[in-house]
Amino acid sequence: MNTTLMTVNGHPVSRFERDNVMQEIALGEHEKNVHELEQEQLQEVAGMAMDKLLVWELLAQAAADDGISVADAEVDGEIDRMAAPFDGPEGLFAKLAEAGVEPESLKRLVRRDMTVDRLLAREVQAAPEPTDEAVAAEYESYLEQIGISEPPSRIIVPGRPEPAAAKAEAAPIPRAEAEPMIRDALRRRAGSEAVRARLEGLREAAEIEFPELPAGPEEPGQD
Repeated sequence: MNTTLMTVNGHPVSRFERDNVMQEIALGEHEKNVHELEQEQLQEVAGMAMDKLLVWELLAQAAADDGISVADAEVDGEIDRMAAPFDGPEGLFAKLAEAGVEPESLKRLVRRDMTVDRLLAREVQAAPEPTDEAVAAEYESYLEQIGISEPPSRIIVPGRPEPAAAKAEAAPIPRAEAEPMIRDALRRRAGSEAVRARLEGLREAAEIEFPELPAGPEEPGQD
């Protein structure tokens, strides 16, 4: 059964969504499948999954309010990509049907994730251009992390073997090469901070409900 476990401003979050996110977290945090987790780990992962789904649902709703949308054809294209190991969408839908999951549930999940990705990308694009001072500070931090006190030199005499010290000194990325990556990382950081700030307000205003589930096996994360 694809039971609703939580509603966020009236929008349902299903067991199917929770179980998918739990598997992602189990692999990322514990390098195990969900069914291999100890009970304490299972409860921890279930809680993390529900919090992630809450955040994703709030951001999806905010994106919709901002006029961000994903076309049906784009959703179908992503499902086609996901369905490749199942010999196409029909094979994937048949596998989901065995678990009581309807195609629309998968389409809703895919649309939500793609919508949130667009919201995050927009916030990154809207972030102000990093200052030269911020770029310089970030580059200095990078050098400190790898144990270099001064910018590296790339002056190499052709035909002459490099001493070990010179080779070590040449390892860091020169600032001219690193700067575009640093600027991109700083914009992404600023975009993420803007999203987090907005999310705080969304959490405070959200109406979150947990429907009473029918009697059955204990849910992960429940006491």
